Amino acid sequence: MTTSEKKLEIEHFCLDTVAAMRDFLRFKYMIPDFDVKVKLDFSDRRNRSWGGRRNGRNFISLCLKNHLSASENSVKMNFVEYATFNDDIIIGGIYYAHWKKVVSALIVHELAHAAQFSAVGVNIAAGNNYDAKDAKGHGIVWKTIYASLRRVFVNRTDF
Repeated sequence: MTTSEKKLEIEHFCLDTVAAMRDFLRFKYMIPDFDVKVKLDFSDRRNRSWGGRRNGRNFISLCLKNHLSASENSVKMNFVEYATFNDDIIIGGIYYAHWKKVVSALIVHELAHAAQFSAVGVNIAAGNNYDAKDAKGHGIVWKTIYASLRRVFVNRTDF
């Protein structure tokens, strides 16, 4: 496959995966209109991904250059989480895995940020008596969303 074909494969995988996760969040947290804008970026100048809410819209923006390289060269990848929860059995790091599993983990991580600042996060906070603002980027509301997505879309999958 050419680089363009590999990019297209990754783009389709990402968009299909986001759609499935979005539908899961809509159903699980009873927010039928939850949506997210997705940006996919293969630029060599980009070094990180992010997700959240801006101008009243949920978004994720994914840095995919390393995933493209792994796909082209058929090498395994790592997904290292923040040190405070990298060793967690549910939301911790993933090692020596296919690029699709690592991309899925990346999407889940960033999508959980988008969801935490949306009506999904408000519902979780209200239902559990958590601080609705979850001011910490990786606080309890985010971890709740992240864990539910990881269990279904990442931890049980092998590519």
